[in-house]
Amino acid sequence: MRDFTLDAYMSVIAALQRAGGPIFGVLHWLQQAPQRGAVIRHDVDRRPLNALAMARAEAAVGVHTTYYFRVVGSAYNKVVMRQVQDLGHEVGYHYEDLALAHGDSAAALRSFQAHLDDLRQAVDVRTAAMHGSPMSRINNLDLWQHASPSSFGLLGEAFLTVDYHGVHYFTDTGRSWGAGATNLRDRPTGALAPKQPVQSSADLCRFIAAAHPQRIALSAHPERWDSSLPGWVIQGTKDRFINAAKVVVSKLR
Repeated sequence: MRDFTLDAYMSVIAALQRAGGPIFGVLHWLQQAPQRGAVIRHDVDRRPLNALAMARAEAAVGVHTTYYFRVVGSAYNKVVMRQVQDLGHEVGYHYEDLALAHGDSAAALRSFQAHLDDLRQAVDVRTAAMHGSPMSRINNLDLWQHASPSSFGLLGEAFLTVDYHGVHYFTDTGRSWGAGATNLRDRPTGALAPKQPVQSSADLCRFIAAAHPQRIALSAHPERWDSSLPGWVIQGTKDRFINAAKVVVSKLR
C-alpha cells in the first residue's frame, strides 16, 4: 500500500482502535485529561477538500478529532469548516498572525482577534494551534508572550495548554512520522520519542501494536494524504522541494 493516502492514514486509526484506547480531539483531551488514549489534530494548511475527506473517513468509524484551519489561501473555506464541524469534529484556528505581522505583537493581536471573530461567524472555535511558518524566522508561539488564549475566549492552545510530558508525539511534517531535520517547529515540550525509528505509517502501526503507549498524540496535515495518484505524486513532489528548503533554512538559522 502506498503511504500518505487516506487508506494509509486510516490504517493508523485502525491500529489505535485495536489498541483499545479512546481517541480525542484537542478540546475533549483538555476537558477530560485522560490518563490513557490518543489526541489527534489536523493542521489544514491548504487543500480543504482533503480535510473533509479525512473528516468523513474518521467519523465513519466513530472517531472525532480536531481540524485547525488557516485563514489564508485555499484553506479558508467556511463551507468545508461547517461540514467538518457537522460531522462531530472540533474546528479550531490555525494561526500565524505574528509571522504575518512581521513580529509586530500589537498588530498580530489585533489580527488574531479579527480572524477569530470571522471564523466564529461560521464555526464554534474553542482552541487554536500555531502554524509553524517554517520559512519565517518568527515563531508564532511567541504571540503568547503578550496575551493568553483565555483572553480571546479560548480554552486552550494545542502546543501550550496540552501537557505532552509522558506522551508519545508523532507528526507527519516532512512527509514522514519521524521528520527529523525537516520538522522545524512542531516539537512540543516534554514529548516522548520511540526507541526505534518510526518513519512510515506501517512503522507507526507496528509501534502502536507493540508498545501499547498509554498516551499518544498525532499531528497530521490532510493535504499530504491523497488517494488519487496525480494528487499523491504532485504533493509528494512539493514535499520534497519544501523539505530541501527547510534543511537550508535550518542550517542558516
